[in-house]
Amino acid sequence: MTAGDVYSRPNVRQRDDGRWEFRASSLGSCDRALVMEALGQTPEPPPEHVQKGMDEGTASEHLILAHDKIAKAGLSVCEKIETLEQFATDMHTGRDGAAQMYLELPVGPAIITCHPDALLVGNRGDDIGQFYVGEAKFLRGGWTKLLAEMWKQRPSYAWQLSVQMAGTGLPAVYMIGEKGKDGELVDVRVDRVTIPPYSKAQIAKRVLGLVKLIEAGTIPDCTYAQYPCGFWRDGHDGQKVWAKDERVIEVDIALGKKIQAQALKYTRHKDEERFAKKQKDMAKDALMELLEQAGDGDARGVVQYGGVRVVGHVEDVAGGTFERKAYTKRYVDVKIVG
Repeated sequence: MTAGDVYSRPNVRQRDDGRWEFRASSLGSCDRALVMEALGQTPEPPPEHVQKGMDEGTASEHLILAHDKIAKAGLSVCEKIETLEQFATDMHTGRDGAAQMYLELPVGPAIITCHPDALLVGNRGDDIGQFYVGEAKFLRGGWTKLLAEMWKQRPSYAWQLSVQMAGTGLPAVYMIGEKGKDGELVDVRVDRVTIPPYSKAQIAKRVLGLVKLIEAGTIPDCTYAQYPCGFWRDGHDGQKVWAKDERVIEVDIALGKKIQAQALKYTRHKDEERFAKKQKDMAKDALMELLEQAGDGDARGVVQYGGVRVVGHVEDVAGGTFERKAYTKRYVDVKIVG
């Protein structure tokens, strides 16, 4: 088992054997940034607040994996080294001292590397004995989104999971820990993923295209304004300003207190809004169940009682690419009529 800080590696580099090595998550980066790093330019470190969030995520992985939602989903975390080795290229020692899987996915003249967070196994019904590669994220805001929506906004997550699934040949379990306002773990969401966001063919196309640019010494234009980007100073159109370069405005005590008061008020109302949305969603689910009860299992229809009119809707939404999977949309319209 390999020890040492194997996680502090560049996004892309040329190995001693001449092959190009990419971190799985880096495939979601801008072409320009990856090519510039491969050609020897050193990216700037991420802003302090971004690094803080990354460190919080790493420190919270074990809390997410130990959460009771994992067991409630009919899953167990596998810790047997001999089993982990069956699905890994090598075993590394993680930052917490525990064993962690290390994968290498060869793609022609390149290698893609990643560290899955866990190996899980099903323990109920037809799922007994089914292994899953596990990925844990600690997020605020993205916790309630559809996975496809989150992956669209955070492409590095989509590429990372796709490489893990391709490298192990396994379906995946995606575990998202909800980050509270003070950085604490509030809840955990568990999703099984059977179809990766990107196929092996798409992974190969992405990597081989990057290798072609690197070996030709061609630095392309920015593909999109990602954040953070270590090369934002050098031709990254539309790039957000880094925190350390924001303009600091000096204010007197009186104005500072007014700004502080309104900022605290804004934060309080934002928390209230978030709580109210959860309560609204719970009320919607309860209404749909009652409408199903009233409609003999079908929630579609109108109930009018005591001055309240409730309409239940159930719509099948067709899927497209990984960005829009087929799903059933369930919602209600409520109107006070008397």
